[in-house]
Amino acid sequence: MNILIKIDQKAAFAAGIDAPNSTELVEVNPANLTQAERDYIAKNLDGNKLSDYYTSADLFFDELKEKVAKKVTEQKKREAELAEKEAKFASELDDFIAKKATLESHHAISMSENGVIKNDKYGVVKVSFNVDVYKKMHVPAGLYDTDAAQRLRKCLAEIEKANEKLIEDARLAHIDELKAKFADYIAEKESYIKRLDLVLLERHKNGYASNDEIERAIKSLILKDAGLPVFDCKLFNSGVDVTLSNEQYLQLKELKDKYKHANVEAADVYHYRDAEDFEEGDEDGEVREDLGVGVLVEWEQLNINIQSFIKFS
Repeated sequence: MNILIKIDQKAAFAAGIDAPNSTELVEVNPANLTQAERDYIAKNLDGNKLSDYYTSADLFFDELKEKVAKKVTEQKKREAELAEKEAKFASELDDFIAKKATLESHHAISMSENGVIKNDKYGVVKVSFNVDVYKKMHVPAGLYDTDAAQRLRKCLAEIEKANEKLIEDARLAHIDELKAKFADYIAEKESYIKRLDLVLLERHKNGYASNDEIERAIKSLILKDAGLPVFDCKLFNSGVDVTLSNEQYLQLKELKDKYKHANVEAADVYHYRDAEDFEEGDEDGEVREDLGVGVLVEWEQLNINIQSFIKFS
């Protein structure tokens, strides 16, 4: 069989070999090659063309033997490294199974507005807790089909089942606490709802007022009870560094002491409002309005983000 080989003319020139052509034909009898050599050629053969480079046709067989020998050596090295890696993994797996180590895992349960318990933190009230669960182990790359990997997968299935029970038991242990929080939430919310405008409540009952409008009305009551200015919009901190006079610093300090339950900080604050007829608004028809530098007071109550702003005098 005639095989077309590519000539590395640069290497040929460096070796003092005249190589006027970039390819040469070599007659190859497969019966005269070892199995490793035949496999090597077959892998790199495209039609009758070899994809790798040689110095010349005369040196083809010598260079082929060198390439194959190098490949065999590299393959044995990889196999040895893989065997060593597998042995290490098997030893680590034995140690992992024997120790049954644990780690602290954070979880939460919550309750929705209609009293449904959820295995997340996104309800109107929540309880967070930590659980010691069994650690897991991963299969190293390249060892997915080994006996050790099969043992680990079986072990992980058992761990997963055990961890699910540990977490579920912890959830059940916190149900009463969650229900108590929900009862307090409902009682507090109803205390505010009783103070809302009767027409607003009737509109809401008949579908003419949104839940958001009810929340804004409750927010107004909370702010008034706290003695803070009411803003019927979202307030934003521009993030600009602010410097304070002595008087401003003392005012900030006084508000921090008064509203310990809230996040109180000096800030350059702005909000968005509907654009007037003569103003060009953004894509939502709003314009930014700067409120200036003052104290931004913010906390969460009844699952409502409460915000107020007091401008420095």
